[in-house]
Amino acid sequence: DGNISYFWVDIAQSVLEKNRERFPSKNIHFVEADVYDFLTSNTKQFSTIIDIGCLHCTEQMVQKEIIESYKNILHSRGYLFLRFFDATSHNAPVFFIEETIPIWWVQRKDILEYLGEMFTLLEEREDTHQFNLTKRTTLLLQKN
Repeated sequence: DGNISYFWVDIAQSVLEKNRERFPSKNIHFVEADVYDFLTSNTKQFSTIIDIGCLHCTEQMVQKEIIESYKNILHSRGYLFLRFFDATSHNAPVFFIEETIPIWWVQRKDILEYLGEMFTLLEEREDTHQFNLTKRTTLLLQKN
C-alpha cells in the first residue's frame, strides 16, 4: 500500500544492505542505528511494532528500557509482535552476528513483567531456531 510507511531499524549495516535488496520499496525506510537511540529520539507514533531481533540483541538491563520505549511510541490499541530467544537464566550470549554483535537470552517472565498492564497478550507461540536449535518465544500483544 502506498499510504503505509515501514521503518527497518538495525545496527548491522550488512543486515540492512541484504534486506534492501530483498525488499526494494520506497515505503521502507532502512535506518542504521541502535534501536534504543532510534526509539528515544523518535517523535512518530506507530500502529504496529514488529521486533524479531532487537530484544535479544540487547543486554537484560536495556530490554526493559526498550519495552518502555515501545509503550511510548505505539498508538493506543496498537500491536506489538515480539520474538526472542527464551531462557530461564543465562549470562553468556547465545551467539554473535558479524563476530561483534552479541545475541542474548531473554527471559519470558521478565518481558511479561515489563509489559505490565499496558498490553494484553493475544497469542503466544514457541518454536526452535533452525540453526542452533534454541527455543524461541513469539508474543502478539495489543496495547490497552
